Amino acid sequence: MLTFMTGQSNDKGASSEGSNQGGSPEVAQEAVGTSGLAAAVAALGVQEAVRTSGLVAALGAQEAVRTSGLAAAVAALGAQEAVRTSGLAASVAAQGEIRALGVSALQGWGLDREGLWGAAIGERMSGSALTGLSGVSAPLRDWSEALGRVVGPNKSPKARRKRTAGDFFAAFETQVDTLPELLRALAAMQAKNSRLGLVWRGQQNADWAVDSSLTRRLRRDGRELGEEEMIAVEEFQMVAADRWGIPHILGDLNFLAELQHEGAPTRLVDVSVDPEVAVWFAVQESNELDGTDARVLAWGRSAAPKRNMPIYPPAVIPSAGGNAFWHQWTDKAARRDKDWGTGAALRSWQPAALNERMRAQRAAFLFDAEPIIGDELLEMFNQQLDDDWTAGEIAEATRIVGFPSRHDRVAQPNPADIVPMFSLRIAASAKRDVRAYLESKGLTEETIYPDRAGLISFLGRMSVGPVALN
Repeated sequence: MLTFMTGQSNDKGASSEGSNQGGSPEVAQEAVGTSGLAAAVAALGVQEAVRTSGLVAALGAQEAVRTSGLAAAVAALGAQEAVRTSGLAASVAAQGEIRALGVSALQGWGLDREGLWGAAIGERMSGSALTGLSGVSAPLRDWSEALGRVVGPNKSPKARRKRTAGDFFAAFETQVDTLPELLRALAAMQAKNSRLGLVWRGQQNADWAVDSSLTRRLRRDGRELGEEEMIAVEEFQMVAADRWGIPHILGDLNFLAELQHEGAPTRLVDVSVDPEVAVWFAVQESNELDGTDARVLAWGRSAAPKRNMPIYPPAVIPSAGGNAFWHQWTDKAARRDKDWGTGAALRSWQPAALNERMRAQRAAFLFDAEPIIGDELLEMFNQQLDDDWTAGEIAEATRIVGFPSRHDRVAQPNPADIVPMFSLRIAASAKRDVRAYLESKGLTEETIYPDRAGLISFLGRMSVGPVALN
């Protein structure tokens, strides 16, 4: 679990202390002193110590080495003059002119961001790199062995691991291992941020993404997850209902709510205005998932206000016949203008005529929309999470965009006015105690699913005979 960074650097290599160290070491006997994270290696035949300030290492060799990316600038045999560097470039005088491409590095020995250079890449170099290489006569393999003794064996650049939904939520989650910890966390969230109109969602597996049944179906079928594809499915569902002679006279939204109730894929995402109902769904008894940590999420329906500013009311759902209002936004520019998928407006909806189940669950719906995460918003996320997420990875983690926030603090405003998102991770070991607590409060399967469909689902999972009800 990552913690929030304050902007302070832990890099102790940026100090200028020691940058004037130098001397004339014996051949290949010692490495030259460095400042920062740089390494300077004395090769066989080197007459004078390598001096560095910042990042640079320049070595003599028989042949100039060229690289792309983290480029290597190598002084060839016969170099008579000192190499001077400015910024991140290296210009080397040798038998042939070598032009460095970017930061001086030796790619063949793995001098990459994860190795010797570390976080110091991008630091300005301020000293001469190498002098007096005219006496170098050893072949390339000799000084490469000397380098190996200093920087270690060859290393391949580390591949960037693809981030998952679990990684995303772990970056700002609060771990709760016991029932008392859970109750304290819920109380803190409500005390600090209830003014933002929180809505809650429970998920039995902490590693699940936040998305709708329609997104999951499209993903399973290998189809695009864009807004156009989702609208096409919804239009097909409405045409199919007309062909079956089942008109959706109460409007598109109520029609989608009925489909959701019956298990058809829709873009609606179930939430509750009651945190304990969300917890019930998170810890719901399951043979397959009882050994897995669960997650409770919450979003503010309003963004955190800037200082001395009022809280803006939640986004309003257009009431004109309950139509699928988002179908009129035919391109990304129109959707961005209406904050559809940007996180700046969290639209929640409760049908006017709640059925028995929705009343019991104090239920509402959020709308899964294709996330629109531009460069500025992405930079905000990465600063908050202290990581290098891509827009696609965030969109796969959550289709309900919210700004990662701490559960025990008043949500802070952000430049994009994104609504806050909170995350609690419930340890699998706590599920049994949490269920017992909720049962004492009257939250059981028969009260959460009080209708005929709930009874049929319950009986379908039970073994035959009275023992199963004990």
